[in-house]
Amino acid sequence: MASVTPFYTNSAAYSAAVRDPYHDTTECPYGQQIKPEDRLEGHGNRFHCEGARSTDSARPTTARRRDLVGKGAHGVLSGGRRTPAQHRPGRVRTPGS
Repeated sequence: MASVTPFYTNSAAYSAAVRDPYHDTTECPYGQQIKPEDRLEGHGNRFHCEGARSTDSARPTTARRRDLVGKGAHGVLSGGRRTPAQHRPGRVRTPGS
């Protein structure tokens, strides 16, 4: 995987998968879609694109890391709160319950 100077784009002509992150490799399929005239140098305070790593199973993807962060056993968020899907339908939650 060849590294290049980080770049991104603000052009609305590209999908969010291409436009939202910054790119820094030549093998990234999303970064390859950005035309040279639409590229802005730097990372633009954006997250790193996972497109080039999608075939690398040794590193978890961003979505998988999000699933692991902030949850303990059985999908309970830190602090003992349940995830929205675990709330019982029709049950009114009152403070302290």
